Amino acid sequence: MELTPREVAWAQTMGGHRLGRDVVAHSGQPNPIAVGEPVGRVAREQREAATLRPGAALASGAGNRARPEEPDVERTCFERDRDRIVHSTAFRRLAGKTQVVVFPTDHMRTRLTHALEVAQVATSIARGVGANATLADAIALGHDCGHGPGGHASEDAFDEFIPGGFEHGPWGADVVLAGLNLCAETLDGIRNHSWSRPTPASVEGEIVSWADRIGYCAHDLEDAIRAGIISESDVPAEIAAVCGRTRREQLSTFIRAMIAATCRNGFVSMDPERAAALSALREFNYERIYTRPEAIAQSRAVIAVLRALVEHYASHPELLPPLGAAAVGAKDGPRDGTMDGTRDGPRDGTMDETRDGTMDETMDETRTVADGAAKGPAVEGPAVKGPTAERFVGRCEAGEDGGTGGDDRIVDSVLAAVTYVAGMTDRFAFDTAVALLGWDRDSLPKGV
Repeated sequence: MELTPREVAWAQTMGGHRLGRDVVAHSGQPNPIAVGEPVGRVAREQREAATLRPGAALASGAGNRARPEEPDVERTCFERDRDRIVHSTAFRRLAGKTQVVVFPTDHMRTRLTHALEVAQVATSIARGVGANATLADAIALGHDCGHGPGGHASEDAFDEFIPGGFEHGPWGADVVLAGLNLCAETLDGIRNHSWSRPTPASVEGEIVSWADRIGYCAHDLEDAIRAGIISESDVPAEIAAVCGRTRREQLSTFIRAMIAATCRNGFVSMDPERAAALSALREFNYERIYTRPEAIAQSRAVIAVLRALVEHYASHPELLPPLGAAAVGAKDGPRDGTMDGTRDGPRDGTMDETRDGTMDETMDETRTVADGAAKGPAVEGPAVKGPTAERFVGRCEAGEDGGTGGDDRIVDSVLAAVTYVAGMTDRFAFDTAVALLGWDRDSLPKGV
């Protein structure tokens, strides 16, 4: 088959162009930059120490990690964390997870685009107040990696099975991203980014908490307007008078308010007038977007699907991917290759954080996720809770649903099943429910 002129031209760029001893990308004259030594980790750490304000987190060596590592020659510890998150399977899967509505249209947000927008807000604030923008970026990019399919409804679904309840922040830090061996500061910011959680241990973590709320209040409103759920004129006049009606106006208002108040007060904050406008905007979104009848129906459908999937996999751990099955002592891997999650689901094999294949830091993200499923969150309380979980355990103890008896094995299988299902994308979860459980497609969550 004959190649097109464009394909021929593209093929001619395979090797770049020789210029002296080395190779350049383009055929024209390259742009000059002064010759000097590489700006490595030590120089970057020194620059942080010289330019960031007291109170900002400072990168140091390999960082404070659960498993000791050698420092990277090039990157600071927080730059390394950011890279690991961006290259992780959990981060990529956010592209297929609900922000507000399932099956979003091409221009609506997903959890991935939400994370990117939160990172933009967080780094803007961090730079403006003299905090560590790299750490803020890493926390923001990873803050929602613990979310299950179907948005916040997944937390209600998994609450039934997890000691102390399911929270996406702690789940993301302590289970999903545990295999990346991130710095304690990064994990703390991810774990505690929700306002209902304890105050983060770093200024940067607090910044991300605000950035998350600013980001979703503005962009969820924009999505709802584009979807025809509400109109721009519906935004109350008292809110619009302070922060405008558009995402651009709102982000500008709230970011600048955060910078001004934080620099004035010496702690992460916002002035009362704009904080009240942000609160009122969130309340408006809550009433008109998040709890409208269609949204509630979507949540109920998500909860039903996810609980059914968890119960099924917990009853049949041999269907879990090999690592998940190993976490509950099953001898065999999945019986059906289409259910092993390799397309969209939680197990993609070995995650390699490297950009060019030259570093030797291959991380097995899924191994630690499976280990986390077997051990469960580090909280006290009953192994399982809630009527759904109690009914399920009762059936297992009676030998029903493939149960083996024995509380420890039951709990392990439940946690492994939650870990697997929580890692699924929306589409993979719903398709699996249809294929594996015979779920009625008319009962699945509906998009806009």
